[in-house]
Amino acid sequence: MDRIEYRSVIKFLTKEGTSASEIHKRLQAVYGSDSPSFSTVKAWARQFRFGKESVADEPRSGRPADATSDEIVEKVSELIGENDRLSKNQLAEMLNISPGSALRILRDSLGMVKVGGRWIVSTNETTKNS
Repeated sequence: MDRIEYRSVIKFLTKEGTSASEIHKRLQAVYGSDSPSFSTVKAWARQFRFGKESVADEPRSGRPADATSDEIVEKVSELIGENDRLSKNQLAEMLNISPGSALRILRDSLGMVKVGGRWIVSTNETTKNS
């Protein structure tokens, strides 16, 4: 049984006035471990009780934008070109990305390391000494 079918059952039983705990017990009796958790049943029953009609998922924006897009990598490169003493936190704040993403761009995409407070392009010798 898929989510939509479970939600349809939850909606029907909620409209009949059945409690979330009773709905969960009935689903467990019929579908066993494949049935939704009590917290899921409770959440959907509450939504149907307060007027939700659709059993379908609401549309979502999808996967978050990738912080390592070519545009962001180019912008990081430009900013470091202008000021090689920027911290990963400063870059992250300027570009509205996480500090981890800023560091990943600097190290993985641009091949840079921080030496003496400055970002420089990594060479084998630089990596050994840092």
